[in-house]
Amino acid sequence: MSEADVELVRSIYEEFDDIAAATRDEQAADRLEERLRKVFSPDVKAVLNGPPYSDIHETTRGLDGYRGLWRDWSRPFHSYVIEVEELVDLDGRVLALTQGRAQIAPDSQVISNRGGTIWTIEEGLVTVVEHYIERADAERVAYERM
Repeated sequence: MSEADVELVRSIYEEFDDIAAATRDEQAADRLEERLRKVFSPDVKAVLNGPPYSDIHETTRGLDGYRGLWRDWSRPFHSYVIEVEELVDLDGRVLALTQGRAQIAPDSQVISNRGGTIWTIEEGLVTVVEHYIERADAERVAYERM
């Protein structure tokens, strides 16, 4: 199942283009949510973890919660794009190492960060998604659980 898990996560990232744009367009967000419904557990747990020095930590349940998490996170941005740099199979979990690029306005400087997400897959469905703004935090947590 490991390769299937990696491919599942890869396919999810392929669904996302510009997250900020999609969250502002209700029809686009509805279409994306409908596609994710096929690969997410109905009670998927989503967690957003900011850097250790911040108070950013939010946990949601279900696709509505996941959608709200991304809507709230991307609200200040004109665009927010995530590029996958590497997917690491962790036997039932997949660590996605990512590069995020955001702009506050169309002509503003690009804000970039290297983050990571731990995806937990059970019976072909995503049950937990843990986003980390800091890549080192995602790697530390993922490898501590092995």
